[in-house]
Amino acid sequence: MLDQYLNKNTDLDSSQKAWERSWCKQSFGFARVIDVGRRIYNYFLLRFLKNHINGQAEFLELGCGTATLGLKLAHYVKAYTGFDIALNALQEAEKNFRNSGLSNFSFAIKDITNFDCEQRFDVVWSQGLIEHFPEPAKLIDAHLQACKRGGKVIISVPARNSYHYIWYLLTRPKWLRRFWPWPDEIFISDKMFKEYLKLLVNDYQKYTLTSLRPRFLGLSILIIEK
Repeated sequence: MLDQYLNKNTDLDSSQKAWERSWCKQSFGFARVIDVGRRIYNYFLLRFLKNHINGQAEFLELGCGTATLGLKLAHYVKAYTGFDIALNALQEAEKNFRNSGLSNFSFAIKDITNFDCEQRFDVVWSQGLIEHFPEPAKLIDAHLQACKRGGKVIISVPARNSYHYIWYLLTRPKWLRRFWPWPDEIFISDKMFKEYLKLLVNDYQKYTLTSLRPRFLGLSILIIEK
């Protein structure tokens, strides 16, 4: 499915280049620790998301990266779709899905900041995505655009009052960036989420702000019912 992008001499813009570098594991000085942490979080996130999906759900993950959580989620939904801006991450994701014998998946290069999606999904999910961009309200609205009426948008971000924020501050010096290779981010509080929701163009029924359990994992989760 990604063959159309291979061998295509298209210049990447600065944003694409930045995310390509972030997903290039050879550049990670802390890659193995990050992978262990990802597996731990995926266990708890899967347990949480299973309460919001069923075998008939069409599921979209925005900013899916290598889709390590999606690889597990695909076993519990009718169809899994992953969008990301980084081709190298999507290539790894597609390879892993094929090697696992899955067929109910698709991946595509999409820019969340300039989003166009004709299909609508039952659940639209992102993890650690919107905090990397300067207009989170616009990105929340993009999630809603891709969601069916009666569906759910679920967005997870690192909590403002958590060890994530302390680690982020400690790793800002350039020589420490290898210990956290992702782009700069905003730490979103519940109050900030409420302010963003007031700016949304799309209508919705209600929303809930919660935390991933156990709370020491330090993730805040916004659930919007459309």
